[in-house]
Amino acid sequence: MKTIILFGANGSGKDTQAKKIVVEYQATWLNSSDIIKKHSNDVSDVHVMASGEPVSCKKVFGYFVAEFQSTNQPDVVTVVTGLPRTPAQATMITELLHGHFGDLTSLHEKLCIIEIQASFDVIKDRCAKRFAEQGRPDDYPDKVEKRLEFYKNNISTILNFFRGVGVEIHTIDGNRTPDEVFESIRQVAGLSTLE
Repeated sequence: MKTIILFGANGSGKDTQAKKIVVEYQATWLNSSDIIKKHSNDVSDVHVMASGEPVSCKKVFGYFVAEFQSTNQPDVVTVVTGLPRTPAQATMITELLHGHFGDLTSLHEKLCIIEIQASFDVIKDRCAKRFAEQGRPDDYPDKVEKRLEFYKNNISTILNFFRGVGVEIHTIDGNRTPDEVFESIRQVAGLSTLE
């Protein structure tokens, strides 16, 4: 079954869309923040996340491998958010999925990469609203800008890496309503064929 990696800056709508895919298709959702909280015994990892900084690349990947291997099922869609955040993680995840799917042809067919792009104004508004409602420390204004800068500095290299191994990158306008974005994801990921 297909593995979908959703990219997007903090506030672009990745988690909202992942939740919709889980509800609609009974998918497995692997979210980096949840994985770190579940597997890490190091309290400092949670503090690092709250500061807007990335947790150690190898440490996060180790947690991801454990979660992927324990939850992945051949007939269930898997959605990944929050990873990879660095080119090194992109390399490691590709090697993991390559080994899991067996060959590059299967990797191209079963891996769908989507970047949800939203304007900075939209991102700031969404994060401000979420901060007011949920109090997430990484939604504080200075943390939002720090995370957006980190994302901008890494995303091109990450996406170019996937292009280099022959995986198509789908770009979706995240400034629209959640339902409109979800419909676009359904189409490009081929999820509509599962209904």
